Amino acid sequence: MTGRQSVRRLEAFAGSSISPDVPIPSSLPSLIAGLVLVFAGPALAGCTDPPAPGVEWRRCLLEESELAGANLQRAVLAGADLRRATLFRADLTNADLTGANLSGANLSGAMLGGARWTDGRRICAAGSVGNCQ
Repeated sequence: MTGRQSVRRLEAFAGSSISPDVPIPSSLPSLIAGLVLVFAGPALAGCTDPPAPGVEWRRCLLEESELAGANLQRAVLAGADLRRATLFRADLTNADLTGANLSGANLSGAMLGGARWTDGRRICAAGSVGNCQ
């Protein structure tokens, strides 16, 4: 449902739920639209949601996760626990891996060009595949 559809539904509800004797302030539609925009911000993903553009796995334990072939391009994985995760052929171009735990992770074929490495300082060279160069 789009934000505009939500506003129309809320306006219709407000109009039908308020007594006809009570004047509806002219600012009500603006107020409703503002509330919709406040609560319609980006949704955080659940820890079991699959990788996709815009997915944020905040505070999720991804140990031994299967992320083969995922496009995590520009992904923010700072501080992520990726021990023994399978990142085979994952696109981690320009990703932020600062503080990530990659112990035992399979990075075979992972594209790491431009990624900020786990030390938070080193930037992987363009064309880095499988390890940060």
